Amino acid sequence: MADRQAGGSSRLLIKLHEAVQENKFYEAHQLLKTLSFRYTSTKKYDELENLLVKYSGFLLDNKQHESGMDVAIMLSKLYATAEFPVTEKRISDSVSLLQKMPNSPERINFISGVVEWARDSELIGELHATATKLYITDRDFGDAWRHIMRINDGEEAAALTLQIIALMKGFIRLAEVDLVIAHLVIAFLVGKRIAPAESAFMKLVKESPIQDRPPLFNALRYLIEAAKTKDAQAFKAIRDLYEPSFCRDPMLRKLVANAGKSLFNLPDSRYDRQGGGGLMPMLLNAFLNPVE
Repeated sequence: MADRQAGGSSRLLIKLHEAVQENKFYEAHQLLKTLSFRYTSTKKYDELENLLVKYSGFLLDNKQHESGMDVAIMLSKLYATAEFPVTEKRISDSVSLLQKMPNSPERINFISGVVEWARDSELIGELHATATKLYITDRDFGDAWRHIMRINDGEEAAALTLQIIALMKGFIRLAEVDLVIAHLVIAFLVGKRIAPAESAFMKLVKESPIQDRPPLFNALRYLIEAAKTKDAQAFKAIRDLYEPSFCRDPMLRKLVANAGKSLFNLPDSRYDRQGGGGLMPMLLNAFLNPVE
């Protein structure tokens, strides 16, 4: 039985090679689906991975976007099914495929699949960075923002945030730029990612369009220092001292509370209240509508 399956797969591989050579894209796509089923059932995961990486790229390079993305989605599912470890090569392959995809529901499906597979790896930052850049290009700033907050490199996250700020001039007033910066920095602190928070903050302060440093920037700097030195009392004192700055945006105030809980398990009933509205929900609403 196994020999017959192997023989059948070999014949399919020959047909696939011929279809590719003759640019018979539909036939190649169908053969890949059949091979995917057979290799998965026999747990030939390594061979299948090589096929899917190679030919999803081939189809996308030849502008067969629907077929290419379908094969790429098969690959993302294979990563999860086979429980493949997250490696630089696999991340590089995923990024390369992602960069070839047009804006579409299938691209979102692929991003979701590979992000879920790689979620516990430090290498995931490259996926989030690539997704952010694609969404910025598409003027889909809401999804771009969601990925920015998950980038591991604070300076890269800051640079992409500055791009969004520049492109959203019609929606973001200069007096609100510090709030956008604060959302990114505090989000990093909530995730206990202190080094990226600091590097992002330093770049944003240096390169933001704000001329006069607002009190909120001082608050952010002191919160980062408290997080670095693991000083819960200092964090609490800064949080309370700069409450007027944080309260400019109810969502930011909630983020600060979450950072205190995450870093130091600090409760504060004033911050635990669920605030409504806020700058970021308004901006994300705007982000969801592409700007011409």
